[in-house]
Amino acid sequence: MNFVFATSQCGYISRLSPYLSSSPPLLSPFRLLIVNGLWSTACYAEANTIPRQAVWGYMFGLFKVVELGDTAFIVLRKTPLSFLHWYHHMTVFVFCWYTLIDPTPVTQWFGVMNYTIHTVMYTYYALKASGWRIPSRVALVVTLMQLSQMFVGVIINVMAYMQQGSCKVRVDLLQAAAVMYASYAILFLNFLYHRYIKKKQ
Repeated sequence: MNFVFATSQCGYISRLSPYLSSSPPLLSPFRLLIVNGLWSTACYAEANTIPRQAVWGYMFGLFKVVELGDTAFIVLRKTPLSFLHWYHHMTVFVFCWYTLIDPTPVTQWFGVMNYTIHTVMYTYYALKASGWRIPSRVALVVTLMQLSQMFVGVIINVMAYMQQGSCKVRVDLLQAAAVMYASYAILFLNFLYHRYIKKKQ
């Protein structure tokens, strides 16, 4: 768990830093966001060739193998395994390795969002496993962050698809990502409803 937590933090900082950096390369996603608007960050292909970005993109794929350990622990402890849990882990695992062959610019968004959410999520899990008493609302915040990630993922995919004539995008990847993120949004909405809304009624 501590390894997963540390890896998430390192990946988050590394994937986010090109967005905040004022140093070369000049064509950073952050500069594109300011100069050319949001759509350009989903079309900008060169960021995937920056060594640091490429390394952490690859580490992101390896990290998904480590995350399968969560599933293993649940199975070994004979705890019921939800459809959301195994579906989410398996589809992300397959998708990540599928995109490593020829990454599309939108994967920058996926990486940054995922590392960010997982940094918060595994920090919460690590503290809870260490015996800290965490307010229940923190778990709700984590769920809402996960849900927002799914909606942003759908929006980014639609935006890139609409600009495909002027973007370096893989249509097959966008279609797969759109289906994946839309299904996650539905499943997380269902989880949110049954865990936090219906439970209080």
